[in-house]
Amino acid sequence: MERHLEQNAYFLICSQAFFFWGRDTGDSFFSPRHRRINDHSHHSFSIFGLGVALFYYLKVSRIPLTQGIDNPEEASKLIKIHGAIATGAMAFLKAEYKYMVYFMAGFAIVIALLIDDPHTPEVNEGIYTAISFLLGCVISIVSGFIGMRIATIGNARTTTAAKSSIAEAFKVALNSGAVMGFGLVGLGVLG
Repeated sequence: MERHLEQNAYFLICSQAFFFWGRDTGDSFFSPRHRRINDHSHHSFSIFGLGVALFYYLKVSRIPLTQGIDNPEEASKLIKIHGAIATGAMAFLKAEYKYMVYFMAGFAIVIALLIDDPHTPEVNEGIYTAISFLLGCVISIVSGFIGMRIATIGNARTTTAAKSSIAEAFKVALNSGAVMGFGLVGLGVLG
């Protein structure tokens, strides 16, 4: 236990040294000299995260839906149920997003009109805040779509993988979850 605490303390000290090194001289990681590198690295990490999400999405979706099912009647039932669940999930998202668009537009207008700093009469901060709000909404919509899509793809494949072993089902479920995890973080960092 003590060794674990020592390792955590060492990691904390190293990370602080990394971010605050040269703070007195103006040569820290957050100085203007490094800011350009940080801006580019954020985009690189975002693209990398989205690429990893795409890799796991393709890995899960390439698993045959009827893997391990020998009975053709059972396989056709599974395909039919999976199709109904996927269709229902996408119909739900379509209806939800239709109402979200109205809410987003209305709330963006309220933000644009009500948020303004009287100390800066030449700039209306409300417009920039409303744009940021709308970009966040779009990222949320895309994340919800990715999550619902991989959930419907991954659930049926996890079920069929569980017929062979729990370990195989766990791998499929973990890969499905990785799509949402990497995709959400990648979109969040990009936004």
